[in-house]
Amino acid sequence: MERYNRLIRRFIPKGKYIKDYDMVQIYDIEEWCNNLPRKILAYHTPDELYERRLACIYQIK
Repeated sequence: MERYNRLIRRFIPKGKYIKDYDMVQIYDIEEWCNNLPRKILAYHTPDELYERRLACIYQIK
């Protein structure tokens, strides 16, 4: 969780309120975080693995 906070703090500095940012800005931050390759995920992105998992789920049915 702390790691994600550090990533978000790149865009929203400490002392600033998230409510001061509009939904488009929040969405852009979210997209950036979810498309960042992670070592813990074997350098895949969270979005990539999520899409793979959904594909597996839908193939079963």
